[in-house]
Amino acid sequence: MNATPIVRRPLVGVAISVAAGLFFHNNYGGSPLLLLGLSAVLLSLCCWMIFRRNTAGLLYLCCATLASAYSAIESLPSAATNTFMVAEHRYSELDIQGTIADDPVTYESNSTVSFLLKAQLLLNENQHLPINTLVRVYAKAGSDTIQFGEQWRFCGRLTRYKKPRGGAEGSFRVTDAKGWKIKEASPSLLGYCYALRRDAAAILRSGVEPFLEQTRLIHAMLLGYRQAIPSDLYLLFTRTGTLHIFAISGQHAVMLAAIFIAGLKLIGIPRPRWGLLLIPSLFLYIFTTGLQPSALRALAMATIFFIAPFVKRRPDIPSSMAVAALLILMMNPANINDPGFLLSFVIVSGL
Repeated sequence: MNATPIVRRPLVGVAISVAAGLFFHNNYGGSPLLLLGLSAVLLSLCCWMIFRRNTAGLLYLCCATLASAYSAIESLPSAATNTFMVAEHRYSELDIQGTIADDPVTYESNSTVSFLLKAQLLLNENQHLPINTLVRVYAKAGSDTIQFGEQWRFCGRLTRYKKPRGGAEGSFRVTDAKGWKIKEASPSLLGYCYALRRDAAAILRSGVEPFLEQTRLIHAMLLGYRQAIPSDLYLLFTRTGTLHIFAISGQHAVMLAAIFIAGLKLIGIPRPRWGLLLIPSLFLYIFTTGLQPSALRALAMATIFFIAPFVKRRPDIPSSMAVAALLILMMNPANINDPGFLLSFVIVSGL
C-alpha cells in the first residue's frame, strides 16, 4: 500500500508568521531597532544550526520578528506628516497643493465633489513646506472638471481622523469657491482605467436617460460608483443590510472569471493558457472600478493561481492565498487589522 506523499507548503507558514508578527506589533508595539536586532540573532542562530537539525520553527519566528520590525518602521511618523498635523492645530485654514489620487465623484444632491488628494506642499506665510499626507477632500462642484493625476491647490479646513479611513489621514473641506489647477495630469495606467470607467458609464447611460435612478444603481453595481446612489436609496439599503451588493468585491472578480473561463472552454483554449487572457481582463476590470481592496485580494490570488503553469508549477490554492496575503500585507501592513482582509482569507480557506 503506497503512502500518501506529504505536501509541503512553506509559503503558508511564512504568510502565517508574517501576519502574526504584524498583528503583534499593531497591538503591542515595539522598538524597530530591538525587533531588527532580535531578527538578526534568530537568523544567525538559523545559519549556525542549519546543518544540525530542523530550523523551520526558527525561520518562521525570524519572519515574524522581521514583519514586526517592518511594521514598526512603517508606522514611524515622518517629518513631513508631522508638519501637516501641527499646522492643523496652529491655523484655522490651510493652503495646500497636491495631486488628485483617485477618480473624483460628484454628489448631485448637494453639488459636492469628493476625491483623495496626495498633499505635497503646505503654503503659508511665503513658505512652501513639504508634506506627504493623503486626505479626503470635499469641495463645491464647479465648472472646472477635476480629474485623476492633476495637481491642484486648495484652501480649507483639515479635520484629522482618529484612525485612517481608506488610506486618508483626515478630511479637508475647501472653503474657497474653487481651487486652482497647477498642472495637467500625466499619462498613466490608472488614469486610463478611470477614463475607461467614465466611458463605460456613458455607454450604460445611453438610451435610458429618463430613468436616472435605475441608471445610477447599474453604475454602482457594475462600475463601483457607490456614491452615485441617491441618499434615500442609500439609507434604505443600509437599514436592510444589503448595501454590500454595490461594493466591487471578490464576488465580482469570481463571476467575471467564470464567464471568461466558460468562453475559453468553448473556443478550446487549454487550461494552462487561461491566464494569458484571464489575468489581463481581471486586472483591467478591477483597476477600472476603483481598486477596491477586496477585489484586489481576489486578483492577487487568481494571478498567483493561474500563473503557476507558466513557471512549471502545479496550481495550489493554499500557496496562492499565502503569496497574495504576503503581497497585500507588505504593501500595507495596516491591513492586518482590517476585518475585510481577515474574513476574505478565512472564508476562502473554508471553501
